[in-house]
Amino acid sequence: MKVAPNECAPVWDMDRNGSIPCLKMTIPYQGAAMTKGANGVWEVTLGPLEPGAYRYNFNVGGLTVADPRSAAVSESNNNLWSLVVVPGSETYDERQVPHGAVADMWIQFVGGRFNQPIIVGCTGVNAPNLYQYLHAGQIKGIIGGLQGAAEYESLIEKPGSATLGMPAQSWGHGLIILLLIIGNIGFLLSRKKKEKK
Repeated sequence: MKVAPNECAPVWDMDRNGSIPCLKMTIPYQGAAMTKGANGVWEVTLGPLEPGAYRYNFNVGGLTVADPRSAAVSESNNNLWSLVVVPGSETYDERQVPHGAVADMWIQFVGGRFNQPIIVGCTGVNAPNLYQYLHAGQIKGIIGGLQGAAEYESLIEKPGSATLGMPAQSWGHGLIILLLIIGNIGFLLSRKKKEKK
């Protein structure tokens, strides 16, 4: 569904066969009756609408339903609403965000404003910066780096590329640890040699 800012636009249509006793579109605290056109399509025109996000649903013969043609939804108090965004809003429009701050933006603008549960998938380097949100309850979980992705694949019982990549990462970490041990042993031995001289 697309709605242009500040202009009247049909916001929904649906092919219907048969008779519907009442079809009404509801935006919280408003309501607009839909009419069946000559072509058999039910529609309503609302507007002008200010830029922003609007929740809506339909009352079909007394039964409240979400828009079956819209994947954009919003939940509130155990109610499911369909969601349409009218462009031009500072809050709701897509925008460029600094690299690395994507999770922070989602947490603040989507999680905070709409109380939506968020799980963050990020690189292993960024994961420590997100634990503050996890401990505060602002996000539900973190899939951190290759290990987190492999754990997730294991959890859903669908091994994929992360699971395949874990042995290489484990061997690489093991090799680094071994080289650190060898380097420290070499340093200690060279130190003892200098002390004997």
